Amino acid sequence: MSGNKFSLRRISQMTEQEAQAYFEMMRFGGAPFCIYCSETKLYVIASRGRWSCSACSKQFTSTSGTVFASKKMSYVMWLALCFTFSSSSQGTSSLQVARLVGVEQKTAYINCMKLREVLFWESQSIELSGVVEIDGGIFGGHKKATCNVRPVFGRRFYKLNSEHRRCLVVAKQRMGRTRVFVGKKESDALPFLKAIILPDSTIQVDGAHAWDSLAQLHNMLKTEHLYTFGTNNQ
Repeated sequence: MSGNKFSLRRISQMTEQEAQAYFEMMRFGGAPFCIYCSETKLYVIASRGRWSCSACSKQFTSTSGTVFASKKMSYVMWLALCFTFSSSSQGTSSLQVARLVGVEQKTAYINCMKLREVLFWESQSIELSGVVEIDGGIFGGHKKATCNVRPVFGRRFYKLNSEHRRCLVVAKQRMGRTRVFVGKKESDALPFLKAIILPDSTIQVDGAHAWDSLAQLHNMLKTEHLYTFGTNNQ
């Protein structure tokens, strides 16, 4: 839902029937079938906007069995929310979605989290190949003031609170998809990386020793940040 075909202005001008037809086209590709038994002979219940299967007699809509099921928002508002959620490369906050779509912040937050959960579970089956770049970073862990004996009057000493620190490891396939792992340290991501990177792949890492065991499985390119941030080939 991007490019010249969709915009917030175009979505706001759509009728509820047009938006529902778009959902049906995206779900069934123009040929509706029963989501329970795959039967193609269906009866339309126009008063409720549903189909009824001639084989199993179950009723369903284009949103049944998805995160849009049991929706309280209209099809038009769902299209506007999905477009706003996906139109920014840096992400969109629930406050901004609520302002643009015209819903409460809690409604925007819950529905955006539904979309994020779908994207997360969809990415779990992604495997990486070719040249895969791997790097990690430490985030969180604020400095906590202590009231120990102070040799200098008026000065406080701070110690790092590592309880909430997390290591974020990102594996990025060149011109491809990205997988993310969150743990306590970089070495915790080794089983995850071994499972998602296909054999005969080339991995590019920094000088951290946590990646050394991956050299037994893949061709490894190392960039020592002590001397350089990268080269033309890396």
